[in-house]
Amino acid sequence: MSASVPGNRFAGEERAFASDLLRVDYESERLRIGLGQIGGAWQIPLELARRASRAGARTISVRFEGSRLIVVDDGHGMKRETAAALAELLDPLTQPEARHRALVRLEKKRELGFLALSAAGARRVRIHASGGGTAVDLAWEKGGRPRIMENAAVDERTVIEIDSPWNRSAVRAALHERCRFVPATVTIDGCAAPKGFRDAFATARLHSPLTGALALVPRSPARVLLLLDGVIAARTTLPDGPSCEAAVEMRPWIGGRCAPASLREAFREHEETILKQATELILGRARSIRAVAEPERRLIRRELMTLARRRVVPREALTATILPAVTSDGERWLSLLDLGRQGSLIEAIFPDQDRERFVLSSEPALILDADERALLGELLDVGFRTPPERPRDTRRLVRRVRSALHAVHDSVSALIGARVLSDSVTAPQDREALRRLRAQPPDSIRDVELCAGRGRARRVGDTLLIPRGNVVWRAGRSVIVQDPAWLYPLYAALWESRAAPAGSVRRRWRERESAWRAADRSGQS
Repeated sequence: MSASVPGNRFAGEERAFASDLLRVDYESERLRIGLGQIGGAWQIPLELARRASRAGARTISVRFEGSRLIVVDDGHGMKRETAAALAELLDPLTQPEARHRALVRLEKKRELGFLALSAAGARRVRIHASGGGTAVDLAWEKGGRPRIMENAAVDERTVIEIDSPWNRSAVRAALHERCRFVPATVTIDGCAAPKGFRDAFATARLHSPLTGALALVPRSPARVLLLLDGVIAARTTLPDGPSCEAAVEMRPWIGGRCAPASLREAFREHEETILKQATELILGRARSIRAVAEPERRLIRRELMTLARRRVVPREALTATILPAVTSDGERWLSLLDLGRQGSLIEAIFPDQDRERFVLSSEPALILDADERALLGELLDVGFRTPPERPRDTRRLVRRVRSALHAVHDSVSALIGARVLSDSVTAPQDREALRRLRAQPPDSIRDVELCAGRGRARRVGDTLLIPRGNVVWRAGRSVIVQDPAWLYPLYAALWESRAAPAGSVRRRWRERESAWRAADRSGQS
């Protein structure tokens, strides 16, 4: 007979152990880890794409067939241990403790897509994964026990088929938005997923110690996309950064952690590296500022002046000729240091003002908008004044004389031949636009070339010569690079109905017009 302990109200009763009182709710834990880490069942296809990227896949196909999602990739397959852990999760007869151990094994292997399957309400799962000489097959239907088979592999290919009530629009949106930096070619229902940055003026690869990409974009502040295996996992911003966007692969820096907060914390030590490389990209574009479009020029000027004001820019930024100006002898480009030698009051005109309105001298008059003047004034402590204007009659005479001189120049060039510009001296935008024009030239034209000058496009033999300064060419080159359907109206404007554009060009334009009309009708309805 055991002695009772005074004051113990449980004396004589059956002893209670901590293991009986503290039990893990395995079902709640399965649901929390299964879907909690990825945010919802609609992100399972995204995790399967991440898994394929991590497995070294070159192509990843995601498509829907009825209620089935099918993901196919050419990665190195799946080990039997992974399939066994997934089978334990799916098997209704598995004990809760064993199911929890399987869940932890999948979590350690970063198989979040498989881990979430058991909590996603799937009705059927079929997996065929071959690679490394072995093929593993898993088949499961709701209410039944999974079957695993292992055979010799004949290729490297993984096919995952999941029958479940998918939110297709959410799945497609997630894949389009977050797979833009996956090294593999990703297709969604047969269509290629978008790649890279949106609306980027220029891009560059990040260099050591970081891997990823960097872009100059028309928005601020700097935004950083944090990647895991090429898939966007989190975002952060650099409030004092330039108008850049970076995509940084974080897998080497975080180990097994994948929560967005962990990614942002791990990235903090690399913020200065991103800012330094972004400044290098801007300086590189500043060196070729004359060859870029005006929106990017304004962005480069704004960013370099902002950096100079913060005293965080190298001397190269002060000597780069980024400021457009005009004199009585023509156009000039100045640096910030050049302006520092010109005194406290500088002549300037606005970009949309007619230069012929003003009496220009040998001293440069800057061409700046209001925002650029404000930045420059704050940086150099200078003011601006407008050059004296010409009398109206004189202005009209100057325009007529200039127009007559251009007409004479065009006529002489047509007689003696204009100087054709080689691709090495033209801007990248000109080269890309020329490539598209040469691919589909007008009837009876065999080649298209850029030449010096700024008159009308004309034909010399079987070659169409377009002056680089032609206003139609300057306005239309960026449009056809973004949308080839605009080749037809560009040809019509350049060629002034003297030759018909190719039939394929006309058909593409008509198809685009029909699509626009249909969109207008659907919007009105």
